[in-house]
Amino acid sequence: MPQPVLNEGIGQLATNFDELHVQGRLQQRGGERIRARGAGAKDKLTTADRVLATVLYLRKLDTRDLLAQFFGVNTSTVTRAVHQVQPGGMSGDPQLALPL
Repeated sequence: MPQPVLNEGIGQLATNFDELHVQGRLQQRGGERIRARGAGAKDKLTTADRVLATVLYLRKLDTRDLLAQFFGVNTSTVTRAVHQVQPGGMSGDPQLALPL
């Protein structure tokens, strides 16, 4: 897959993920946030890296251990990212699937 096509696909998926992430957190909290935005722990992976790690993992191109080494994070960080990004992960809606 050419680099420009990959970048465009990741950009589209990242935008959709960001929107779903905000909606999912709102639903999980049961309302508006209590603390100020940015007061919690910082994400160690960018949204584009989360999407890329998930696509690589779901296509069985790498294990979570190798992806963790590649991105310079812990295996649990990759596991959490895959669970959040994979189809229905953040929203619980299986219709919102990654186009693999």
